[in-house]
Amino acid sequence: MSTCRGLYDPFIDPIRGIESIENSGAMELTQCSLSQLPDLVGATEQLESDELNTHVVSTVRELLCCPICHRPLVHDPAVVDTCGHAFCYDCINLGIENGCVPVASTVQVEDKEDEGRKEKNELSVVSEKDHHTCLSRHGRKQPRRRTRQRRRKFTCPVCLGPAHKWNLVRVRFIQDVVTEFLSHAALAEAFSTAEGENDVPSEVRTETICGDKKTPRRKEKIAKKHVEL
Repeated sequence: MSTCRGLYDPFIDPIRGIESIENSGAMELTQCSLSQLPDLVGATEQLESDELNTHVVSTVRELLCCPICHRPLVHDPAVVDTCGHAFCYDCINLGIENGCVPVASTVQVEDKEDEGRKEKNELSVVSEKDHHTCLSRHGRKQPRRRTRQRRRKFTCPVCLGPAHKWNLVRVRFIQDVVTEFLSHAALAEAFSTAEGENDVPSEVRTETICGDKKTPRRKEKIAKKHVEL
């Protein structure tokens, strides 16, 4: 088994594997950075009630969720030993093999769509205020083309570094840490919405990761398969 550093079994000695990942300094805020977890645990323990600051909840969700499916990392978490980013094993395994859209480009597309909607609303307000039936040629909004997202194979979708199946290391310690965080009632409630939205059949999630479009016949076959089960 290929591991982070040296030959060891992460299930027998998970702490050693985690220390090697932490010392590499490769983890970012979008991942489960173990150096930040003690501070977050202390912050949640000091709360007198179940009410959490919105910033704390969003930060914890970024740290403890898979960047691909956005679910808590309790479903067989795995780490890419070349960069230290953590994912659900099934998500990153399929993403490496079939290719997946980089996380950064997905966020940029969403931001551009929000900016486009804001510009459209501003133009409509100006036209109503000036009582013009049409905008001037200079102020006419040009049609916005949707940027095609390119899928990348054998690449970490977070940092775009090299990643292969033999670089995946299952780390059970991450699952234990996430489970401990979810023992807090407020955190569990914050995560429950995302968990329900992303709890989809494996076939559908596979196509979402790979970016393939489902044909009506494909949808019918998937539905029939689940009915038989």
